[in-house]
Amino acid sequence: GSRSSTLALLWLPAVLSLAGSVHPESTRKVVAVLTLYALTGLGLLVCVADARRRTLLHVALACVLLLWVGDSYVQLLLGFDLIGVPMPAEGRVVGFFGDNLRQAVILAALAPLPVWWLAGRGLLPAALAYLALVGVVALSGVRGAWVIVLLAGAGFLWHQRGQVRWRWFLPGLALVVLLASQSALVERKLEQTASLSSLDFAQLDRALGYRLTIWDTALAMVLDRPFTGVGAGGGRRAA
Repeated sequence: GSRSSTLALLWLPAVLSLAGSVHPESTRKVVAVLTLYALTGLGLLVCVADARRRTLLHVALACVLLLWVGDSYVQLLLGFDLIGVPMPAEGRVVGFFGDNLRQAVILAALAPLPVWWLAGRGLLPAALAYLALVGVVALSGVRGAWVIVLLAGAGFLWHQRGQVRWRWFLPGLALVVLLASQSALVERKLEQTASLSSLDFAQLDRALGYRLTIWDTALAMVLDRPFTGVGAGGGRRAA
C-alpha cells in the first residue's frame, strides 16, 4: 500500500499534467521513466528483504561509487579519466559523466550507502571513503551537492557519535576542504556565494546560481496553470 502511494505521488501528477503540457512528448517520456523507476524500486525492495542479497547490493553500490571517486581523482591528476574523458575547461571534476554534472549530485545523495556499509568493517575505512567523496563533490563545483554531502555526513556522524575519533576525523575533514578550496573553480564558487554587498534580487540571484530566476519562473508557471502545470518535462520550453 505505501509503495503504491509513493508511486502515485509522482506518477499521477505527471499523467494529469498531460492535459496542459506545452510539450506532450516530453511529458509522456517522464511518465514512462517514472514507471521504470517504480519497477526498479520494487526490484531493490526484493533485494533488501534478504540479508545476503542486501549485502551484495551494498557491496555493488559501494564498488561503483568508489570507482567513480577513484576515476575522478585520476581525471584531476592527469586531466583525463580512465576511459579518456577530459576534464572540462572550466576545471570541474566530472569523471565518467563528461559534459554534465550528475555525478556530484548522485555521489552526494548516495554517499550514506558506501559509508554505512564500510562502517561495518570499521570506522576508519568509512571515514576515508567519506572524505574522498567530499573531495570529489567539492571539486565538481556543484554547490547544491556540497550541501547534500555535508548533511549526509552530519547524519552519519551523529548516528556513530559514540565511536568516532573526532580528534582524527575533524582535522581530516578540514584538510580535505582546505585542499579542495585551492581549486580555482571552488574558489570562484565560494567567492560567488560570498560576493553579496546587498540583498537586492540581482545580486542574490547571481550568488545563488540564478536560482531566484528559476523559482520566479516556476511560480509564474504555477499561477498561469495551477491545476495541470506546464507538463512534466516541459519546464525548459515553457520558460
